[in-house]
Amino acid sequence: LIVDDDLDLVELLRLFVEGRYPVPTIGVTDGGSVLRSVHREQPALILLDVNLPVQSGLDVLAELKANWSTRTIPVIMMSAGADARSKRKALSLGAVAFVDKPFDFPELETLIDAQLPLSSRCASIGAS
Repeated sequence: LIVDDDLDLVELLRLFVEGRYPVPTIGVTDGGSVLRSVHREQPALILLDVNLPVQSGLDVLAELKANWSTRTIPVIMMSAGADARSKRKALSLGAVAFVDKPFDFPELETLIDAQLPLSSRCASIGAS
């Protein structure tokens, strides 16, 4: 699941992820849609922007980690210009990583590799 208020970035990240892993992706552009999407799609990983309309990414993360059915989904937070306090808060709430925009795509790929289930990574290796 890719969550960012910039639809072009959602599409770029969708192409990036689907080009490397045999997993379908969905994108949403506001924090209010995340929980509905998570319960409907049950994603293996969430890329979540901090600054979102309707509900902030940090509030969404807190809700995800407070819910037994979603707390184990790994969440990689992302933001352009987040301060150290926001990064610490995201990690303390349970994010597995925090990545700055603009992305260092090899770093992002390493973070995704570390979080996606082994079956997804193996299928990706076998396809290359």
